[in-house]
Amino acid sequence: MRIRHNFWLVLAAVNASLAVFASAYRVYFLEEKLTDNALELFEWAGIFHIAHAIALLAVGLLLSLTPDTQKRLVRFCGSAFQLGILLFSGVLYWLAHLEPGQYPLFLFLIAVGGGCLIIGWSSLSYASWTIIVR
Repeated sequence: MRIRHNFWLVLAAVNASLAVFASAYRVYFLEEKLTDNALELFEWAGIFHIAHAIALLAVGLLLSLTPDTQKRLVRFCGSAFQLGILLFSGVLYWLAHLEPGQYPLFLFLIAVGGGCLIIGWSSLSYASWTIIVR
């Protein structure tokens, strides 16, 4: 018997645990080291990180219900969410440790990450509407 793992459910759990770790790290290690603005950036990164980890959970669950012929679109949703998490939340986490306005390229990466998250939600809504669940 072959055991099949749902990659997207595993990725959702890993992302959720990293978001909780980042939140604890902020509370216990960064409160006295960063400015209020930097702490707010870090907090927003965590909020978006956990929200989209839950979205990856939805992708994993939808994928387990989707027929093999229609799984490509659901995987695309998961890829968009994961790239968005890396670019949006990841860059916000990093930016919180730097001086404001020091790296304008980061603002571009945050915008691209936000676009990936929007694409993920849009394609998830389309996939949920069009996929015939078995």
